Amino acid sequence: MRGRAFQLSETETPQAVQLYLRRFLFAADIARTVQAAAFRFEPDWIRRIDNRQGFGFQQEWTLG
Repeated sequence: MRGRAFQLSETETPQAVQLYLRRFLFAADIARTVQAAAFRFEPDWIRRIDNRQGFGFQQEWTLG
C-alpha cells in the first residue's frame, strides 16, 4: 500500500485505541504500559497478491 498517514488528535486517540484493542486483544497489555502516538492511514494505492489463485496473481487499486 501507499498513502498518507496522519497523527490523531488527543480527542481522537482514545476511541481509536478502543477500536484497535477490540480487534487485537493481545495488544491490551502493551497499550497499558506504552505511550505511543496513534495514526490514521489513508491509502491511495493498494496491491493484493494471492498465489492461491495462480502464481503471481495480483490485483491493484488506485483510490481517488
